[in-house]
Amino acid sequence: MLKVKAVKDAPVTFTSFDLGSFHNQLTSVTVKADANGNAQAIFTGTPGTINNVNILAGSPMTSGQLKFTVNVEPPRKTAPLQSQK
Repeated sequence: MLKVKAVKDAPVTFTSFDLGSFHNQLTSVTVKADANGNAQAIFTGTPGTINNVNILAGSPMTSGQLKFTVNVEPPRKTAPLQSQK
């Protein structure tokens, strides 16, 4: 989960530039900050997403952007189960 502090009730957009998706199944999502100015988005490394993922968060009510770098590792292979004799 990615979290930022913004202006109360302001829109905040999170955008991934390296695949993956947010809770809307897209590479970008806009959410509304709560009454305390907190905005959050759930990011998932979808199949094909690997290594560092660059994500920017910004709001038209603030200046600048916040950059996140999320490291996505491929699933580890597990040894097959062996039957007991």
